[in-house]
Amino acid sequence: MSTAVNTMKDFFNAMKNYSSNGNANGVTILNDAVRTVSHFASLQDAINNFVHDVTDTETYSDTAERLKETSGIVLGADNDNTADTGAITGLNAGGSTLKNAVTIVPEDFDLTYLPLPTAGSTTTHTYTGNDGQTFTYYVEWPASFTKMYDFRGVTQEMLKDMSDSEITEKYFKDISTVDSYTDEFFTESITGEQMISGMETVIKGLYGFWLNQGLKLAYDSYGLDFDGKTIVIQFAGGGWFTDTQAATSPVDSAQMTVPTDKISMTINVPLYAIIDPADQNGNTEIEGGSQQSYLDRTIAHELIHATMFGKGIIKDNSPEFFTEGVAELVQGLDDSEAQETDTITSLAENSEKLSKAMALEQGTGTSIRYTAGYMFLRYLCQQSLNVDTQIGNSKTPVNFTYNGGENIISKYKSSDSISYWTDYTGVAVSGDDLILNSSSGKLHIRDARNKVIDIVNPSGNLPSYAYMASGVEDINGENYSGTEMIIGADNASNTITAGNGGSSLWGGNGYATDILNGGSGQDVFFYGSGNGGDFINNADSNDTINLLGITKEQIPTATITDNGVHLQFTDGGSLIVNGQAGNFVLSADGQSYRADYQNKVWSLN
Repeated sequence: MSTAVNTMKDFFNAMKNYSSNGNANGVTILNDAVRTVSHFASLQDAINNFVHDVTDTETYSDTAERLKETSGIVLGADNDNTADTGAITGLNAGGSTLKNAVTIVPEDFDLTYLPLPTAGSTTTHTYTGNDGQTFTYYVEWPASFTKMYDFRGVTQEMLKDMSDSEITEKYFKDISTVDSYTDEFFTESITGEQMISGMETVIKGLYGFWLNQGLKLAYDSYGLDFDGKTIVIQFAGGGWFTDTQAATSPVDSAQMTVPTDKISMTINVPLYAIIDPADQNGNTEIEGGSQQSYLDRTIAHELIHATMFGKGIIKDNSPEFFTEGVAELVQGLDDSEAQETDTITSLAENSEKLSKAMALEQGTGTSIRYTAGYMFLRYLCQQSLNVDTQIGNSKTPVNFTYNGGENIISKYKSSDSISYWTDYTGVAVSGDDLILNSSSGKLHIRDARNKVIDIVNPSGNLPSYAYMASGVEDINGENYSGTEMIIGADNASNTITAGNGGSSLWGGNGYATDILNGGSGQDVFFYGSGNGGDFINNADSNDTINLLGITKEQIPTATITDNGVHLQFTDGGSLIVNGQAGNFVLSADGQSYRADYQNKVWSLN
């Protein structure tokens, strides 16, 4: 049985396969990760199911019950710091220990007993994960603990063409003599002395606990280590940075999408000028303080960004709801102190609002996407709790064993083997993956490539063979006897030809062009949302075309010709059918249509 932590570790292991590929698309690698850990065919398929389930008032009319049953989210009691935060490692996500606002980032004693590192120095640190592995990293401290980047009156546009040294020379200023710090956004008057005191408290927390414990939390939650990397600490305030608690990015902007060894973390000094100098958690909820109650949780959030940049798994087009939601998941969001319970509830009660928050768009700072991303990942983990996931080794042969229940077999290769029952009662397919149904469970074969699988069943309910392509290749079903299922590779153009015994033909997921050629038997063709521009040839009246995850509204153009059909989809994909196919089944609507080729009209079956 999987746990939420196991699910997310498997999720990130799938993303690591693309670490060194700076041209990889963020949505593409998320598709792969989602398919690795769940039964969903793609990221969008998972999003669609998430939005439906979390806002489905017919199944669970009570919002709190619906959140708990679909996503495992248990909203914290008002003003209760002892509530579980909903973090991935906590009790509500399937862990064994309640993790509240104080314990989610553990510390030993108050900050007054901790020393300051030397300004301008580089210090060496180690941390050890729950599995006993120890990692070493380095911290570069600011050149001065009485200076910060003072961005009052400065916009990001003004900094765009300046070098780092120019920015430092112009804006890295001594704040010790500031009597009253305000700007057009930050109206609370604080002094330079308060900011320096707050800065020293933050440095002590980072040096003594927060970096080590935050990185340990990242490793224990996701399997992301920071070994050999360097984090550069900076402090800033004012202007464009006013509404930011902290920001993390590679020091070299050219290394945004590949593994990088040096990552900067910039912390907003004015926001944390009034902070308890003794509290080990970085309590800012004292008289005159602002922002969330514990800074150590914000640092843990930022360190997820740091480890992801270090591993090179943030790519172009990585959606904001994911990059921020996955950082929120380590600290939790559903306790009252995170001030997100109202937002979680409002999203669970408005499907349109939730759908918009789950847009596949880049960015940062869109607060509703932080919350929606957190909810989505809790949902994804909840859907995988009762699934046994087996992931193959890329170097050595693996024998996967299916013993009943819900299973996902992922990343297997031609030298692997699968042992499973023969007591099957039927077959179904999802996405570009094979699912074998038995009377007591399902075997989901994920991303199976370059292997012919002998699935002969005496009952005759299963095809004789299933073949999954490994890449760009032509696949001729006439090479196999009996019925077969042939599946194209993701993001690769395949020409797939059916045999004579009746075939199930699939183009792979992604925007490559697949050509599916029917045979003399009764064939079933499959096209899913996100499958790009595909062609089906030699279709006849006995054949069926299944449109998976597609509604009628997602087909703005459906043109019938004398001998074929041209379908255009709202996601930019298309399907051209050459031949007079019989049924066109829209799985998302549960409706079956028949094309009248003589009169050029559609009719419901």
